[in-house]
Amino acid sequence: MTARSAAIGFALLPLVVYCTVYMELVRGGIWPTVMTLLFTAVSTLFVLALLNMAVRYRFPGRELGRGELLTIYTILSVGSALAGTDVLQTLICVMGRATYMATPENGWAEKIVPLLPSWLAVKDKEVLKGFYEGSSSLLAPGVTAAWARPLGAWMLFIAAALTAMFSLNVLARRQWVDAERLNYPIITLPIELTRMDPPFLAQPMLWLGFAVAGGIDLLNGIHHLYPAAPEINCKILMSLGDVLVSPPWNGVGWMPITLYPFAIGLGFLIPLDLVFSCWFFYLVWKAERVFVVAYALDPACMRASFDGPYSTEQVAGVWMATLAFALWAGRHHGRLLWRQALGREPEAPGEAMRMRTAMALTLTSASAMVLFCWAAGMAPWVATFFVAVYLALSFYLARVRAELGPPAHDMYGSGPDMLLSYTVGGGALPPSTRGAVTMFVWVNRESCRSHPMPAQAEALKAASVVGMEQRRLWPLLLGAGLFGAACAMVSALHLGYTLGAPRLMGPSPSFAHEALLRLQTWNGSPAPPVAAQRWAMGAGAGLAWTLLAARARWFWFPLHPVGYAVSGWWAINLFWFPLLIATLLKGAILRWGGLRVYRRALPFFMGLILGEFVVGAGWQVAGALLNMNTYAFWI
Repeated sequence: MTARSAAIGFALLPLVVYCTVYMELVRGGIWPTVMTLLFTAVSTLFVLALLNMAVRYRFPGRELGRGELLTIYTILSVGSALAGTDVLQTLICVMGRATYMATPENGWAEKIVPLLPSWLAVKDKEVLKGFYEGSSSLLAPGVTAAWARPLGAWMLFIAAALTAMFSLNVLARRQWVDAERLNYPIITLPIELTRMDPPFLAQPMLWLGFAVAGGIDLLNGIHHLYPAAPEINCKILMSLGDVLVSPPWNGVGWMPITLYPFAIGLGFLIPLDLVFSCWFFYLVWKAERVFVVAYALDPACMRASFDGPYSTEQVAGVWMATLAFALWAGRHHGRLLWRQALGREPEAPGEAMRMRTAMALTLTSASAMVLFCWAAGMAPWVATFFVAVYLALSFYLARVRAELGPPAHDMYGSGPDMLLSYTVGGGALPPSTRGAVTMFVWVNRESCRSHPMPAQAEALKAASVVGMEQRRLWPLLLGAGLFGAACAMVSALHLGYTLGAPRLMGPSPSFAHEALLRLQTWNGSPAPPVAAQRWAMGAGAGLAWTLLAARARWFWFPLHPVGYAVSGWWAINLFWFPLLIATLLKGAILRWGGLRVYRRALPFFMGLILGEFVVGAGWQVAGALLNMNTYAFWI
């Protein structure tokens, strides 16, 4: 980790974040942050690795080291985590939408706007006019100041959250990396991509996989521009829901068949039992939908055409029970941390910070987050519950990525706001609390899909693999997160004031509007919590404990509750069939070829990921430079 690697990383971060926001907010149809492995960061690392090989050949000794390349990747991945459509893009949209959309008919000016804290929102309609109508500038008189004050306040919350997350990662790192030896599948490719002795990029099998996936994307990109050219469709080939039309099988809903090469490659990196659990439990969710139709149960228990009955409630029960089980299993590690914090046990060298410091930072940062939420209008008990659940969910996501490494983890409805709805009901909350909870929709709705804490955990894993000094990671990751957040805010505002809200194709405006409509319902005639929702949470928790107990008793038991949690919402519909293919291929190779053949085949599947990511990113860059619609390899 050197000054030049940090300088390169921070110089590239604004460009990578802007491209991410542009693709999601303006282009639409391709969302990098929906995936756990950001193709923007991986593609940039690939280009740097190629240039580095050329420098190494031409100017020996001046090339970037492995730790330097991973430092750059860490800056890009952590810095891009908050730029997603579910996170800061939604925050920008929710900050002024109630004020601008208020009409005499909806009464938002009297019923909604006063409930939103003024120091966290923009309530000047003239300032908002440029954002929603376009042909303006963020640098127009009064505009920058109107946005800078609330965004500066939000940056304080982000700084506290990033600090708490990193401290929790430090406390868990030794247990996850050294004791349990979790696989961290998502960081595997970046770590291998920086290997120089022998060079990872010199493997023929890697380039074979690259040629297969990259060639498909190149051909499809040409077909997109010239329809007379042939194509190899790897996106949605068909939906089984269009074939299964008779009851009760029509209950499966949207069930697409895809053949994404990169998803097959990612599935090959995941432990066999865990990748099996992902698509197996996806079929379980579909069976639950068929059961609802077969027995004429209330269809309102399914929110969309792709989720199961009370899926969000079940997933909430699963993740809380799984996290409780993991904490119980690591209780001896917890006691050791406590003794180290009290000075009764010596600490192992090489950690990012002392355990006493990590614990103090966790408590201090969490307390600062609670005070922030309280100042925003939440009742003290709601603020405490909100922060506790948010950090617990963040910790769980880091654990999921470390153990499973799924292509996506969009666990919609698992955050603290929905848990409040399931338990006490939105109508039971004080008015100021409802407004504050609405402003925090950007950390609630689907922010688990694009999250900085797993990226921090993967950075610590990469540092331990290549022998980087972990103590220097703390300021680097905090700086990357804050600078990336600032870049994302400025990018979203610039695109809004330049193009106008009607040209913003991403879903973040609808996410913000959805939160405001929910607040309107809470203020009007909120529905009380349904007993079935609590039962669904209990059923999810019971299933998780049963599966974990079975895995603890029988080593061969292949099902893991994490697969049930990550397969309950939208993204898994696009990944389940490639994961099924990866399971069959990996199982066959291990069964009949053994570890030797598996290790020889592994670069090919990494090449599938690289080929699709690099060529797919190339089409997006070409489209942005030429201002034209080009091929989107994903979605």
